[in-house]
Amino acid sequence: MKIKRTEKHHSSNITLLKINIFSVMASFLFWPVLAIGQGHNERVTIVGAYQPSLKDVQKIAVNPGETNLQGEIGEQTYSNLGIRYQTQASTSPIAYTQVRDDEKKEINRNFVDAAIGSNLSPVFNFRHRSRLTDKTLLDLGLGHWSTWVNIKDRAPSDRMHNQLHTGIQYDFSNQIWQNDLTYNHDFLHYYGFKPSDFPDVRVKADSLLQTYQRLGFTSRLKSNQTGKEVLNHDIAFRYRHFADDFRNIEQSITLSAGLKKDYAWFASNSRQFVGLNAAASLFSADDSLAGWRGFYARLEPSIHFSGSFFELTAALKGHLGDDTTTFFSLHPQLHGKLFVFDDRLQLYAGFGGDKILNTLEQNTLETPYLKPGAARWWTNTTHDFKAGIRTSLIPNLDFHIGIQAQKVLNGGFIINDSLSIFKHQLTFVHDDFSEFGFIAEAGYHQGDKINALFQFGFDQYKMEKLLKPWHKPSWHSTLDLSYRHDERWRFNSQLFLIGKRYAPTAASIRVLPTAFDLNLNATYQLNPIVGFYAKAANILNNRYEIWDQYPVQGTQLFVGATLKF
Repeated sequence: MKIKRTEKHHSSNITLLKINIFSVMASFLFWPVLAIGQGHNERVTIVGAYQPSLKDVQKIAVNPGETNLQGEIGEQTYSNLGIRYQTQASTSPIAYTQVRDDEKKEINRNFVDAAIGSNLSPVFNFRHRSRLTDKTLLDLGLGHWSTWVNIKDRAPSDRMHNQLHTGIQYDFSNQIWQNDLTYNHDFLHYYGFKPSDFPDVRVKADSLLQTYQRLGFTSRLKSNQTGKEVLNHDIAFRYRHFADDFRNIEQSITLSAGLKKDYAWFASNSRQFVGLNAAASLFSADDSLAGWRGFYARLEPSIHFSGSFFELTAALKGHLGDDTTTFFSLHPQLHGKLFVFDDRLQLYAGFGGDKILNTLEQNTLETPYLKPGAARWWTNTTHDFKAGIRTSLIPNLDFHIGIQAQKVLNGGFIINDSLSIFKHQLTFVHDDFSEFGFIAEAGYHQGDKINALFQFGFDQYKMEKLLKPWHKPSWHSTLDLSYRHDERWRFNSQLFLIGKRYAPTAASIRVLPTAFDLNLNATYQLNPIVGFYAKAANILNNRYEIWDQYPVQGTQLFVGATLKF
């Protein structure tokens, strides 16, 4: 019966998907990622051995993110799904010690990654990159993952994700014109309840169905020049479209421009520049009953000074908006760094703030089980202070300690919607709060043989009205180990721990216990073209819940192959 129900909905969804894919490919558009050079000999991030690891499609209770289809072909990694929990505080990441980056990278025109999981979870990714002319670059990416086995004792929990990325880049003599078009289609069910708790109710899978479609287009013209006499620019046009299965639609058009001019006010070994970032957006949201229209503008002038041992940036970020009300806000920005012992010891500190519109599209990326048509809202971070220290004075070791303190007005916290029939959908409640965050990181590497990263984060919230910061953990930790045995064999393991979270219920407060998640991976490169890999995901079989009533799948095994040509 389940197979018939699935085919019924997939027939219409696949038809719609084909139509959108055809329109996407016909548009023939592209945007590749440009690498931005680092100053002050900043250390390169430690990158584990090449391993096209699978998305953890069984952990469907958390933000799935999006498959990264940019980057060098053959250097593809697909980030884990739903096990790296994002907290409110986020200090600057650790600056790892130097890694050999002078080796030649094997560039392939095509890359294919295909796998199958023990819970009928297929994964497929394809990437193509080629030059049409000496100045024209074509890029095409296709991605799919899905899972078709339900979580034990829960309502239907199958899920599917499809992605298409296509575009083109043209290099002028001193400018780069980039265009890209992306399309994402998600299919899922709200499974956050036990049918056995409602023995007298016949639950139809159709009533639990949700689909998300995301369409994005970007056209960007960016200068590619150096020299103090040059006025560098970055001008972009962006269009975003979002729709779900309940006729909730969001659309936005944004024009943005960035200008930067270098000057030589002081010593020749220092750098000074003035910058200006500006953007204007039209936003609309519609459902079956009402609509929302808004206009938003942002202006941010800045000035930057840097020398052999310091960096200092000052800016003023202004926001102007008009939707349900008219508002204007200013957020001063000040950030600085000190470099000691040939940049092996860095001290940083910064102060700023921001005003952000939380859209339905963005919120469904945080949790796809959100109540259809959940309200949009503005969050105003009035104070955001960060400070920390990074060091690589000990050979092969890196350390980073950072703190963050912020004051947030009208922040959003996820709870179960008490008005839904089975209380199986999620929604947001809002409150002002202060937060103090601490992060500690340690990295170790031994050539390209061994890489290790440990991270621990702590977050403390002080709420104005809510009893708890719902679903926010007080601490989180990760341990990532990778070992390269030789040119053929590579191994990797990840352990993720998430501290207790709290969720409100009708009668009390429910405590979600500490979550453990352990994954093991092994890859074997048969030759430069063909490789194989295997993965054991959630091997502790811990059916933890990131969101109340949404447990993840238990242990899953994956086997797959890669093809580079």
